[in-house]
Amino acid sequence: MRIRAGAWPAFFAEPAHLFTDCVVDAGAVWPHTIAALSDRLGSAVEDRERITAIVDFLCVRRRERRRGVATAVARILASQGCGRVAALAHDAGVSARQLERAFRTDVGVSPKELSRLVRFQRALRLSAGAENAASWAGVAAACGFTDQSHLIRDFRQFAGETPATLAASAASVADYFLRR
Repeated sequence: MRIRAGAWPAFFAEPAHLFTDCVVDAGAVWPHTIAALSDRLGSAVEDRERITAIVDFLCVRRRERRRGVATAVARILASQGCGRVAALAHDAGVSARQLERAFRTDVGVSPKELSRLVRFQRALRLSAGAENAASWAGVAAACGFTDQSHLIRDFRQFAGETPATLAASAASVADYFLRR
């Protein structure tokens, strides 16, 4: 299960950063109740029953979220990762450090890291038509990167390769399926 940024504290008491970039068995988080959900899902005949079981399970665990973090996450997503952390903190009425700590607990990453991830995801979507250096510079500018080398650094960190290499491998996979 993937959890949308900022939604973690609505269902979990544990800090999100303990689970960032890892896979955890649900039984380790909900040891007493996950078996009942598993049984209910296993006995369900239709998808509608499975969805209802999951919704019921999550609704029982629903908790109140911190408004400042939820608002800051929404602003980061709306700005496509181009906002400033200082402005987010100011609008939330807290210091930048307090906002960072709250993000680490509720989101699992800092506001700056979430902004970088959002920009990277946007660059991935826009990169479909980028084939040369001018195209990559345009993608970098459209996504709020300071320059093309900034875009390349983030691609290397998040994808493990340059944007051009990633685009070429994605194109070859797409070609394989289109030709068959």
